[in-house]
Amino acid sequence: MRTLVLLFCLLFFQLSSGAWLHSMEEAQRQAISSNRFIVVDFWAIWCGPCKKMDVDAWSAPQVRELLDNKFVSVKINIDNERQLAEQYNVKAIPFVLIIDPNGKILTSVEGYRNASGLLKEIQKFAMSTHPITEDIAKFKANFGFETASHLAQRYFDYALSADESVRGSLLRVARDYITDAKKTIDKSGPSAPIQRERINFLDISALAYSNQLEKVEKKLSKIEAQSVHEANLNYYYFLSYLVARKNKSGVEAIEAKFPELKDFDSFRAQTELILKS
Repeated sequence: MRTLVLLFCLLFFQLSSGAWLHSMEEAQRQAISSNRFIVVDFWAIWCGPCKKMDVDAWSAPQVRELLDNKFVSVKINIDNERQLAEQYNVKAIPFVLIIDPNGKILTSVEGYRNASGLLKEIQKFAMSTHPITEDIAKFKANFGFETASHLAQRYFDYALSADESVRGSLLRVARDYITDAKKTIDKSGPSAPIQRERINFLDISALAYSNQLEKVEKKLSKIEAQSVHEANLNYYYFLSYLVARKNKSGVEAIEAKFPELKDFDSFRAQTELILKS
């Protein structure tokens, strides 16, 4: 009898799992190829609330449709994947994460949720990552300063085009990539001063994209244009232009510099979006 019960439970789990994956590596590969974020459900066989959530939430048609069409979904058994559970600081289950294809956390959901409660938490992240997928893949293939710092900037741009409800989450992920870029700086290498300057501009940019323009102005006032390395001039003039537009002063002088700047159009476009946000 006990064997029949166990077989029934296993069959139910398989049916309720739908299109769930069970490998984080495979989920990340599929997320890149399909331009999606990843829903991760940390669970265990012995977890009663996890089983209830399978019935009440994960198996609900509207939840299943959302996962199948907008996310890559993966179930992680914490007893089998202890290192992964520790990496994401899983203290109790059910524990749900939405992550990007490189594993950066956008949001977490702790504890049991019914279908409507779960939908409220995850459906706002049902968005295409197409604008940043190429950069995500480059970072995954080649972890380094350029891929990390560039992806941070791409996340800033991506956040501006996203709904306001997820903008803060996307900006936090951008900061995570800035942290990654910092870790790759060779302090004794010839490029270290340029890279540290880039990091400083990215940190100030994080304030700009969060619309904290007074803080941007204060930090920028301590930097002289002639001291900025050519590789980082776009960042300097982007931030300067943003402050000038906010203050309605000195705009023409900065605009006169635009022809000298390479690939500056995207920064100029971001200025308009930030000022409108």
